[in-house]
This record gives sequence, C-alpha cells and structure tokens, in this order.
Amino acid sequence: MILLGSAFIGIANGVGIPYLNTIASIKGGKDSAITVMPLLSAALYLGQFV
Repeated sequence: MILLGSAFIGIANGVGIPYLNTIASIKGGKDSAITVMPLLSAALYLGQFV
C-alpha cells in the first residue's frame, strides 16, 4: 500500500507541478520570471521539506 501510494504521489507531482508552473507563469505575465516563479519554487520546496 505504501508503494502504491508513493507511485500515485509521484504521478500527481509529475503531472501537477509542470501544470502549476505553466498556469503561474501565464497569470504572472512578463514579470513572472522575477516575482511569481521564485515564490512558487520556494513554496514547493518548503512544502516538500515540511
């Protein structure tokens, strides 16, 4: 069950993270490279660590 759950989490991250990055960059506009994307990246790493 743990391996199956880990596989589902891995698949969800593999599909979800690129989608989240794409939507954040679209909604952030031209300034997203210096504002939105670093914050998103920090939040993802913090969430993974916690």
